[in-house]
Amino acid sequence: MIVLPPDRFVPEAWRAIAATGPVRMFNPGLTTFGGRRIMAYRLVLADGRRRLAICALDAAAGPVPGSVQPLSDHLAEAGPWLADPRFCILGDRLLLHFNTGDRPRPNTIFLVELDPQSLLPRAAAQPLALEGRRPVEKNWMLFSPDGHTLLAVYSIRPHVVLRLHLGAGASVPCEMVSRHDWTAPVSRSSEPRGGTPPVRVGDIYYSFFHLLVPAPRWKRELHRLRHRGGRPLHRYEMGFYGFRASPPFAPVCHTPVSIAGAPARRAGDAPRLNRDAERVLYPMGAEFSENRWTVAAGLHDDRCCLLHFDHADLLRRVEPVA
Repeated sequence: MIVLPPDRFVPEAWRAIAATGPVRMFNPGLTTFGGRRIMAYRLVLADGRRRLAICALDAAAGPVPGSVQPLSDHLAEAGPWLADPRFCILGDRLLLHFNTGDRPRPNTIFLVELDPQSLLPRAAAQPLALEGRRPVEKNWMLFSPDGHTLLAVYSIRPHVVLRLHLGAGASVPCEMVSRHDWTAPVSRSSEPRGGTPPVRVGDIYYSFFHLLVPAPRWKRELHRLRHRGGRPLHRYEMGFYGFRASPPFAPVCHTPVSIAGAPARRAGDAPRLNRDAERVLYPMGAEFSENRWTVAAGLHDDRCCLLHFDHADLLRRVEPVA
């Protein structure tokens, strides 16, 4: 695990705010486009506002000088509370989707096209519209199988795939195109939730998802006594799964147990943003090259980190989906 120091990733426009308190930088989306490696991420500064920033990365995973941009300052139509940026490449277009958190309800998932040079929006962000969706949704995973069709994994189990209809309207209508039910058990009664946008390897799309698993029992009990009425204390951990690259995009394999979790928080870390999450490892973006994966993840709602996995090792850890 490589943890990225946040100070160099703060846009110049926000440095005065950053100087007055802790800098939390986490939940990074990651992609390569036009020969540049690009990362978008959340920043929470002393004023508590949830912001998005973006930059190009150099070979040492640091920001390319002059590339760090205050992205959310250019997304006024989306509001002041922005979270969880994930990339999607659609032909020769660089797209980014993000959400507005838990409040107000229903929350909104936005889609915006970025200029690959300036890394700023080419047009206003559009909300994704799906009839009957739940009040809070954050973890759609967009992908394009052919460079012009835009799809999204809406849920992993059941495996529901949507089609997004891009156009000049105020919103992006979405419709379900496939659903595949599967019942294999997953780690400690936790359900797989969206994580990294799917990456195609051969005839399979692969993705790293996140799991909510219970913290140790004694920690849960102590948390319950301290915070009556809160959620049970839990951890965010990572899993891995694959699905067919052709319709109906049926799942073919998954890891039945977590493949990675966060280390313990360090003494002196800033107070938790989510008091009910004891440890957090939240995958947001993945790249595949030479049989190796690089996964960009949020660590403890406080830092961005990069993790590396061997593809052959992951395939030894998966189980087939019946």
